[in-house]
Amino acid sequence: MPNKSNEKLKETIKTLNIIAICLLVVQVLGYITRGSTSDINAPSHSIAYYIGYNLWLIIAIILFIRASSLSNKIKDDENVEP
Repeated sequence: MPNKSNEKLKETIKTLNIIAICLLVVQVLGYITRGSTSDINAPSHSIAYYIGYNLWLIIAIILFIRASSLSNKIKDDENVEP
């Protein structure tokens, strides 16, 4: 019989993946609409600029990693005999 906490974790994993995919779409749209007028090699661009520009991508990667770790937790819980 499935554990209720595992079912809740599965819902959390689905939610995290959906949010992460939405953030990736926003990031891709940002890349597309950026245009060719910006000079990415300008010396004024610091590391903070690149982190800020790719913020949604960074958050999406963190959410995918968290969903993966929760998935592994579910697999470990299912492998343990009651």
